[in-house]
Amino acid sequence: KLVVTVLSNIKINDIVRLNNGKKFCRLAVVLNVMKEHNSIVVAFVHPYTEYATELDVVFPSTITSITYDIVVQGDVVTTTSLDYVDKFVGI
Repeated sequence: KLVVTVLSNIKINDIVRLNNGKKFCRLAVVLNVMKEHNSIVVAFVHPYTEYATELDVVFPSTITSITYDIVVQGDVVTTTSLDYVDKFVGI
């Protein structure tokens, strides 16, 4: 199964999609992997560079595997279960 293979290989700096199966679906960059707790630490990501603050980091599409610029929200960091990761997006 692709999802199981991808999730077992998640590493720091990967960009993943989090989905709780309801209305929540967000991209996030992996900051830490805690496989013994079945969880990861992530910072949320969005494409709206015009809303970037001094706490955010903007990555142009030229240095990621995503086709648009992304903003990593340095002030929106959380721990979440690997069960909420439903897709590997890029690095």
